Amino acid sequence: MSRASAAPGLRDLSREFLTFLRYNRNVSPHTLRAYETDVSQFLAHLAGARDCPVSELTLSDFHTDGVRGYLTELHDRGNTRASSARRLAAVRAFAKYLVREERLADDPTALVGAAAFSSAGPLGKIDTEALPGTSVAGSAVTLIVFPRSTAGSKAPQTAPFAVPAGSFMWDRRPPRPPGA
Repeated sequence: MSRASAAPGLRDLSREFLTFLRYNRNVSPHTLRAYETDVSQFLAHLAGARDCPVSELTLSDFHTDGVRGYLTELHDRGNTRASSARRLAAVRAFAKYLVREERLADDPTALVGAAAFSSAGPLGKIDTEALPGTSVAGSAVTLIVFPRSTAGSKAPQTAPFAVPAGSFMWDRRPPRPPGA
């Protein structure tokens, strides 16, 4: 029988993960602190989404939608791509640890694509057919549009948001069969 049914809370598992990193992976104190911060922020996001304290989070709260919500929160806070990618890498490492320790059956981060930010030009000129999954019926592509300020550029200030930027995220899961 899998240990997933009698698992401790996510906060306790995150402490086990950090201990594993410290003693088995021999990471530096700085790296350990970064992992601790990133995983703690992720757990705080999950707790906020569930409206409960972090101590009440269970393994069932660690799911793909929670990871995607965390990435959206990071974007909304104005985190750079590099910061978001680092935080996602920490969450992925935590998930892989839980799978390896047989606490989770599947990796909830495996289907989450890192956000690809684009500022290539007006949205009408972006070729969505070139994006993975867009030509498959039933797959999902999400574009989060946010204005990019032209402050400091030579663009006329009468059109302050003439060149939008976007964050593309796609679902790598195969499409669901009809009626599923």
